[in-house]
Amino acid sequence: MTAFEQVGVRCGAFREVRCNIQGTHKGQRVSFLAAGSRISTLYRAMRGAARAGERFAASLSWPALIVLGLALLPMAAIAVLALPLLAAVVPARVMVGAIWRKSRRRVLAGSGEVNVITDIGGRSYRLTSDDAYLYRVEGKFEPGTVRLLSALVRPEDTVFDVGASIGCTSLLFGARAARVFSFEPSADTFRYLQHNLAAAGSNNVTAVNAGLGDVAGTFELVFAPTDRSGGFVADRLRAPGGHKIEQVRILRGDDFVVDNAIAKVDLIKIDVEGFERHVIAGLEATLARDRPVVVLELNHWCLNAFRRTSLPDFLDFLRGVFPVLYAVEATDFRDLHDRDQSYHVMHHHIVHKGRYQNIVAAFARDRLAGLEPVQRR
Repeated sequence: MTAFEQVGVRCGAFREVRCNIQGTHKGQRVSFLAAGSRISTLYRAMRGAARAGERFAASLSWPALIVLGLALLPMAAIAVLALPLLAAVVPARVMVGAIWRKSRRRVLAGSGEVNVITDIGGRSYRLTSDDAYLYRVEGKFEPGTVRLLSALVRPEDTVFDVGASIGCTSLLFGARAARVFSFEPSADTFRYLQHNLAAAGSNNVTAVNAGLGDVAGTFELVFAPTDRSGGFVADRLRAPGGHKIEQVRILRGDDFVVDNAIAKVDLIKIDVEGFERHVIAGLEATLARDRPVVVLELNHWCLNAFRRTSLPDFLDFLRGVFPVLYAVEATDFRDLHDRDQSYHVMHHHIVHKGRYQNIVAAFARDRLAGLEPVQRR
């Protein structure tokens, strides 16, 4: 989890214990609500019972009250003995849940192919893969990212999904747009992309076993053995020990558009672990001709480590290409052409561990009509 946005803890005389931690991972809002709210509910029930008991005791005579007290002593002793057990139940449950999730992730990573059911844009899909990334998308895929992309894609659009991985965003686009081209350079990952698209019946999605860049050729793609979703082009960095290396094919985007006689590209999604600048440069003619909306991931770690590019330099490059440029964190849109807002984004993205991971770029504001926060500005 990255970019914790809110940590609220309220404790007081056992009136209420509540811990709510919310954050984002790759655009998806994540929430953990501790069992404190259950403790609070239990306490209110106990307090009501205690007040009823007080009223009942006040109506009794002294002899009757003494007899009642003696009768309740064994029950009080049992309650006192049970308190440590009660106090251990909540943290134990949380701990067991965490251990189960962690162990299950390891099982997923090493058990071969696994299927999970995932909600993507209100539709359920059965996804297949063989690594830990599948665990992260199980249940519901990145609601924040889904909301953003759904607001931008139109039924008549042709979409490029660059860095499609196992197909989550391609499935979303397939259900929303007229035509989709999904680019995934890793041969193993591409096999799961094809499988998941076929299983969903996404006939309007064309899977391409290649990446996009500014120079066509063969490159090394490096990724962790248990999680290929973070694969990066390693032409400027020696592969870390224990990582997998694949030889992959990179195409120039403009060449692909011409070779496949694509009349217009309306929306481009780019998630390529720091290689975004090269993808954009390779689509220079397409961007000038079609003026599409571009949604890309902002990741200063990948830019620094894999491309040796600083965050300010990367944002300067984007400002030189796109006259409309926003950094997005949930419903918070920051204009990257504004110096103060750009500084705010850089500070929070670096210092607060990954906020504003999504960038929306366009050539005209009216193309972002589906984004209410932009239209309010």
